[in-house]
Amino acid sequence: MGVDLHNKICGVMGTGKIGECFARIAKGYGMRVIGWDAYPNSKLVEEGLLTYVDKDELLQKADLISLHAPLIMGEGGTYHLIDEEAINKMKDSVMLVNTARGPLIDSDALIRALKKGKFQAVALDVYEGEDENVYTDRSDEALSSSITARLQIFPQLVLTSHQAFFTREAMQAIAVTTMENARNFNEGNDLGNAEVKAK
Repeated sequence: MGVDLHNKICGVMGTGKIGECFARIAKGYGMRVIGWDAYPNSKLVEEGLLTYVDKDELLQKADLISLHAPLIMGEGGTYHLIDEEAINKMKDSVMLVNTARGPLIDSDALIRALKKGKFQAVALDVYEGEDENVYTDRSDEALSSSITARLQIFPQLVLTSHQAFFTREAMQAIAVTTMENARNFNEGNDLGNAEVKAK
C-alpha cells in the first residue's frame, strides 16, 4: 500500500538546477519542501518554493528525501552523505531517492537499514558499487554476491540501471554541449559548461 505525498515534507539535498526542478515537482504534489545545500539559493526561498534547514533537521523531518548533490570527496564532502548515522536520524517510514551519484549513500549502511525495515521505499538510479553492472547485459547471469544482487532482494526498493539521464532529448543536449565545448576550446573561447580539471 502506498502513501499520499500531499501534505508530506519533501527534503531536497542539493538545490542546484536538478534539485530545484525536483522541488517544483514536489511542491506540485502539495508537499512542503525543505532544502539543504552548502550554497543555499536565496531566490528559491524568496519565491516560496522551499525553506533551507540544516542537514540534521532535514533528515529528521522529511517524509521523502531526494539526493541531488555532487559527489565531493574528502573532509566536509558529500561522500557517504547518507551513512548509518544519517539513516538513524530519519523517520522509519521515510522514502529515499538517489538519482545523483551512487557514493552519496553508504551501500552497506543502506542494506543494514533495509534489513531492519527502516524505509517505506527506496528508489536508486545510481548506487555505490554499480560500476561492474552498469551498461552490461547480465540478464542471463545469476548475481550471487554483488551489491546489485543484495539490493534487489528488498521488496521496498526500486533499482534502475543509471537511466535517469537516458532520454533522446537529454542525449541530444549532451551532444550539443560537448560539441560547443570542444569548439570553444579549439578556438580559445570561454569553455561555458565544460568541466575543467586543474592538472
